[in-house]
This record gives sequence, C-alpha cells and structure tokens, in this order.
Amino acid sequence: MRAFGVREGGGFDGARVSGTLKAVVRLHRDATRGKTLLAFADLRVAGFEIRGLRVLEGKEGPYVTFPARRSPGGGFFETVRPLDEKTRAAAKDAVLRAYQRAAAKG
Repeated sequence: MRAFGVREGGGFDGARVSGTLKAVVRLHRDATRGKTLLAFADLRVAGFEIRGLRVLEGKEGPYVTFPARRSPGGGFFETVRPLDEKTRAAAKDAVLRAYQRAAAKG
C-alpha cells in the first residue's frame, strides 16, 4: 500500500491542490442560547467540506472559530485546523465575508 503525504507548498505527492475557499453560512437566530453565537458556517475547499465553524460576537466584532471538542481535562482543542496562519486568515476571511452577505440579506 502506498502512503500519500502532503508536501510543503501544498498538494499531495507534488500534485498541487487548487481551489478557492467557499463559505456557506447559516444564520443563527435563537435568542435562548445567548447573543454571542451569530451563525454556523461550512467551508468548502478542494473537494472537501469542513462543517461546524462558528461566527461569534466578540468585543471587537464578529470572529470565526474552527470546529472544536472538549478534552478530558476540560479544555478545548480544534478538530480541524489550518496548518499555517495564511490559510487560517484566508478561511476566516471567507467565512466573515459570507456571514456579512447573509446578514445583509436578513
């Protein structure tokens, strides 16, 4: 069996994975759960869909969190995470843009 690995610079075994980030946002309007959760988002890239991103209201405006689980010690860890800051920023930007468009439509 041949193992596939991701090479630095992107792609599997040298084949560049291309694709744009597309965010799909579902607005959350349940007032009973507090006002910090604004929306859920799914992010599509290169034939994959990452589900469970959240748009939350912070002191400086909306921000994005990646899917996370509670650890046995009580903390949280991301179950899906970008491998570098550039990718994290691009994903968050795509989700926030989609959120702003969805919120503007009402």
